[in-house]
Order: sequence, then structure tokens, then C-alpha cells
Amino acid sequence: MEGVADPPIGRGPNRMVHLAVGARSFGSRAFQDGTLSLPIDTVIEAGSWCEIAYAMEYWVCAETEPNTYAPVRYTQKVRLALRNDLPGNRAVQIRMTGADFAGEDTYSLRPGETRVVCEADDVRPGLQVYDFRILPLT
Repeated sequence: MEGVADPPIGRGPNRMVHLAVGARSFGSRAFQDGTLSLPIDTVIEAGSWCEIAYAMEYWVCAETEPNTYAPVRYTQKVRLALRNDLPGNRAVQIRMTGADFAGEDTYSLRPGETRVVCEADDVRPGLQVYDFRILPLT
């Protein structure tokens, strides 16, 4: 992941909170100079599947900064769940914009709430699964 903005002064760093590939856990990693690189070697047998699960914490510019995902390999299932961990007990709104799998919709997340906002099956390489924007707090 590249081009991630630095956090505001006094706030927590951009980081990968958790990464698991199958049964292997890789723990957390901080971004260095706006970049996160973690090469992983794994073998997935033909006709089999391997769950890749991760959680990220990173700062974005409200409304204008895209948050997109397009796989580089065939992907059986993609599921995006967002959690509102903003400080100050504030709700947040998320706008899903047009992409190959996610329709246009706006979601409100209460403090501490987690919601699945996109699920896609049988995704070919290069297709944009989602693009979400965090809307400004009012």
C-alpha cells in the first residue's frame, strides 16, 4: 500500500492491525514513509481456497480521498467491513461510489459499530470491487 498520508500530530500511526493468511498470523505493522510492504509466500492448491483477513487503521482526507480495491488475481470472495473507531464518540457516514460490484449508497456508522458494506463473489483480476469515501463530520 502506497501514498498513505501521515497522521495528524498527536494521533496514532497508520498501521496494519492484523494480517492472517490461512492459519498464519503476521501481527501488526506500521507504515514507513507512507508505504506498507509485506511480501508473503504461500501455496494454494488447485481448487482450494485460502482466507486472507486483515484490519487496517489509516488516516484519510474526508470526501475526496478514494479507498479502492481491485484484486491482482482471481478472487473467490471479497468482503469489506468497516468499523467506526473515531475518537470522541462520533458517528461517521460512508459513501460507497460506483464500482464494478458495489452500488452507490450511504451508510451511517455509530461509534464502535462494524458493518459489512460490500460483498463480491468470483472477482476477476483488475475489476474494481469498491470505492468508498468517508464524508465530512457535520
